Amino acid sequence: MVKIPTSDLGFIQQKLHDITQELQETYDDTIDNNIDNNIDNDIDNTVDNNISNTIEDIDDTLIATNASNTRHPNILVKALEQLLHQLQFIQRKDHEILKNNQTNVLETQDHNTLANYGIKLFADLTHIAKTLQISSIHDELRRLGFGFGLWVAQNDIEITLLAPLVDNIAFVFSELSQPSDFVQLYTATSQIMEATSFTQQENNKRNPACWERLVLNRTKIAIQTHQQPLIEQAFEAIIELLPEQAADFFQECTTRMEMAQYPTTTKTIIEKYCLLYCKPHTLH
Repeated sequence: MVKIPTSDLGFIQQKLHDITQELQETYDDTIDNNIDNNIDNDIDNTVDNNISNTIEDIDDTLIATNASNTRHPNILVKALEQLLHQLQFIQRKDHEILKNNQTNVLETQDHNTLANYGIKLFADLTHIAKTLQISSIHDELRRLGFGFGLWVAQNDIEITLLAPLVDNIAFVFSELSQPSDFVQLYTATSQIMEATSFTQQENNKRNPACWERLVLNRTKIAIQTHQQPLIEQAFEAIIELLPEQAADFFQECTTRMEMAQYPTTTKTIIEKYCLLYCKPHTLH
């Protein structure tokens, strides 16, 4: 039974540990590391010696290692595993805080820094796996990166690094076939959209294609659910968030509908929105 990747941090950390040995070995066999190894050793010592047990400065410590600036996966994996460990610690502490009405362990900005740095580390590892042409590891890292991004969204953390998650959503979409699975993916994608909404006005100015892809892809996911409320919700979001693209998108849906075996209800919704927003001569 196909399901979307889990957002459980414990599972993600264990799976990351299981798959990265092959990635590291392939990297060592493929790339000349005479120069990089000196850098990696320096960074490795920094990670071992300076990772603090104090939650407040874990983000500064990780960023100070410049882990994402070295190509060796050993360093990226170590930083990511420690980051996942710290986020699980924070999550447990947050649960205790809610029970005891105490002050939060980390401020919101600290949560954001750690979580978005994790998104960056997953993207870096995924890029390495793609470069080394290890398709099985590359695909698994995309699933894990999706699950991590979903965890970020589910924990009310603002997503500021969106592009890797948009790519991962598209990958997960390509693996699904059942409407029930697309319903899960639609819910997850909606959570990610909501987590980016506070920063999206500025992000849209810098990288409009990324935000547009997320909005449009969520609509394509909704169509595959075959559920009228989800399709209409996604269509209304297109009209609100991407009004200049709405007509072209609905026309594209109409064209695709003629080739795909959509249920009658789905076809009816598409035809309704195309009649409302497309040019009169575009619907036959």
